[in-house]
Amino acid sequence: MIEPLFVGMYAALCGGVELASRHGANEVINVKTDDAVQKVMEITNGQGCDIVFETAGSPYTLAFTWKCVKTAGVIVNVGNASGEISFVFGELARKAVLKTIIKVTD
Repeated sequence: MIEPLFVGMYAALCGGVELASRHGANEVINVKTDDAVQKVMEITNGQGCDIVFETAGSPYTLAFTWKCVKTAGVIVNVGNASGEISFVFGELARKAVLKTIIKVTD
């Protein structure tokens, strides 16, 4: 089991890997060059993450968050993805709790 304060980060933006490392992330996964799901499973000994925060708002990253969260885990969607996101909702619903934050601006 990974200790409760273990911090990992997916870095999709340029410079995100270095920034996360400088600020204390235990593991950093670059979704542009790494197989993020495989890497998460390696890091968590096949368990998946307790909580996944998706903050990029990218349809690409949101589509695979459910594959990285453990069964009965929580996905927090903070990013505001635009466009279509393709995944089987039933698979997500059986696996995790999805929480989202909707920001409406004038």
